[in-house]
Amino acid sequence: MQGLALGYLLQVIASELLSTGSLTILSAIQSIACLAVMIIVWHEYAIGVVLFRWRLDIIDSTIPFMFGICEFVMIAAIAIPRTHPTLSDSRFSIFLWSLPVFCLVSCLAYRNQYSKAVIDDECRDSVAVSKKNFYQAMWTAIAFSVIAITNEIWRFGTLGQMILAGIIAVSFIGHCFRINNAYDQACSPIS
Repeated sequence: MQGLALGYLLQVIASELLSTGSLTILSAIQSIACLAVMIIVWHEYAIGVVLFRWRLDIIDSTIPFMFGICEFVMIAAIAIPRTHPTLSDSRFSIFLWSLPVFCLVSCLAYRNQYSKAVIDDECRDSVAVSKKNFYQAMWTAIAFSVIAITNEIWRFGTLGQMILAGIIAVSFIGHCFRINNAYDQACSPIS
C-alpha cells in the first residue's frame, strides 16, 4: 500500500514539474508531509510484524486500505491544479481535513494492535508504547481538526499555508523519531 502511495506522490510531483516547470514551496512541503506519513505507516507495520503476534481478522486486512485511502486524498489534494475553476480554493482545505481522518485511522490501528498483541518477554513494554501512540494519535486528530476548522473560518493565505504545512511536516517527521525511540526503549535489555 505504501508503495502505491509513494508511486502516486512521485507521479503528482512529476506532473507538476512537467506542466509548470517547477514545484511550489507549498506543494513541496505537503509532499514531504505525505512522505513522512508513508514512512510512519510503513515503520509502524514493520515494528508490529517484528514485535507482536496476533490472529488476523478482517479489521487487520481493512486498516492498511483505510490508510491508503487517506494517503490518496492527501496526495490528490496536492494534485488539484491551482487553475482548477472550482477546486483550487479547496486544495489546502482538503489536505488539512485528510489529516484528522488519517489520525483517526491511526487510532483504530493502534487500538486494534494493543488489544490483540501477544508479545515476548523481552519487549513487554511495547504494548504500553502502542497505547501511548493511540492517545497521541487521538490528540493529534483533535489538533488537526481545530486547524482545519480554523482554516475554514479564516482561509489561510499562501504564506500561512506554507508555515502550517511546514509545521505539519515537522510534526510527522518528529513522530517518526519518537516512535523509533519509544520502541527502542521498550525493547532494550534491562541491565
